[in-house]
Amino acid sequence: MQKPRKTLVVSSPEFVEGGLIPTKFTCKGKGFNPALVIDGVPEGTESMVLIMEDPDAPKGFFTHWVIFDIQPANSISENSGQG
Repeated sequence: MQKPRKTLVVSSPEFVEGGLIPTKFTCKGKGFNPALVIDGVPEGTESMVLIMEDPDAPKGFFTHWVIFDIQPANSISENSGQG
């Protein structure tokens, strides 16, 4: 019998659900990543990818950033330089 899959959840203490991206994490800010909390990383994960997409940007769908080769972890600190 297979184990039930965990749901992968990525959140940040820096963001309010439905709110705007804090200025310090935008092109008008300091140019670094927000702190992230990652729950449910599957056992055996060798690398992670994070894609930040904005489906309702003023000019349509927009990809803000893509980060890859992130070491598996339950959190990423602000301004960490991961990936």
